[in-house]
Amino acid sequence: GGSRNRKGKNVHVGTPKSSKVEKEDPKDEKEEEKIVEVSRAERSAQAFKIKSYMDTHSIPLNETAYTALIRILSKSFDYTKASEILTQAESTQQCNVKLRLYSPLLHAYTIQNDIKGALGVWSRLHLIKLHEKEEGERLKLTEREYKWLLECAVRCRNVKVMARVLSDLAEDVLVPGVDTTKVILSWFEQENELMMKKEDGD
Repeated sequence: GGSRNRKGKNVHVGTPKSSKVEKEDPKDEKEEEKIVEVSRAERSAQAFKIKSYMDTHSIPLNETAYTALIRILSKSFDYTKASEILTQAESTQQCNVKLRLYSPLLHAYTIQNDIKGALGVWSRLHLIKLHEKEEGERLKLTEREYKWLLECAVRCRNVKVMARVLSDLAEDVLVPGVDTTKVILSWFEQENELMMKKEDGD
């Protein structure tokens, strides 16, 4: 289109030069990601370097730092080291113990179908008092942790553990979610199948 200047002549209004925004090459993004990406072993090594430095300078770690260390070790299924760090955390005055400190190790044990190890962590956190003055109040599992234990009991077909977990779940979780309910149903379906096979065998 055009427009008139003061003398009435048509003046062509040119199309402004489009300012192109250069798009980043996806390859460049991937290269950057590769540079930033750190392996689990390297991350663990760096974390323990920091811990070693703080130990050397007598700087106590807080709950967040201990949780991060236990999470790294649990993902690598290094149970022994994770348990050692957990013991340190429990005995550190500056560490305000929370459920998330125990959850990674509990999850690691259940993934590996190590019921004995999982029950050990569960028993351990049950000993933790939330408040020194309140004798009855202890650290409890949330539905997420109960679900891990239920799944482990189903895979291992452990009747005693299943009964214990269901009992505590009923006390601590008023209405279980859909995923937890599915796990519970799978247990009874599995037991029903076993009974039917046994009857067919007889």
